[in-house]
Amino acid sequence: MTDKIKTQAKRKTIKSQYKQSSCIIKNDNPVTFKEYLAGLVAQLTSQDMPNEDLSYIFETCGREVAISLIEHCGGSQISIPSSAFKELEKRYIRESYAKAPSRTTILRLVKELKTTDKLIAEVLKCPDENGCTQLKLLDALE
Repeated sequence: MTDKIKTQAKRKTIKSQYKQSSCIIKNDNPVTFKEYLAGLVAQLTSQDMPNEDLSYIFETCGREVAISLIEHCGGSQISIPSSAFKELEKRYIRESYAKAPSRTTILRLVKELKTTDKLIAEVLKCPDENGCTQLKLLDALE
């Protein structure tokens, strides 16, 4: 054999060994890492997560959410504000009060949102997205 043929034979052997080492053979069919991982997903626990944050997400939001974050957001830093729905809450206050402008509505909102009537009043005094204010609030609070 010539050196060229020996080199080609070595390359084929190395490629074959690499393919076998980079996947698992199952019933003479190679399994990729992604397929291997998909088979293990059902057996994963929060301890299998790479850090405490993902373990917490796994425990509170579920396996699928944690796996999805790893697959789609790997390498990202995500910050979740504690008051993520503040603007929606303000809109809810304005809409509720607009439907029934009364002291009773304000008291219901205070109880439901676990806040104070002063904070409800501040929301209603501030303009909403359309630039409107709830001026009738002053009448309802008196």
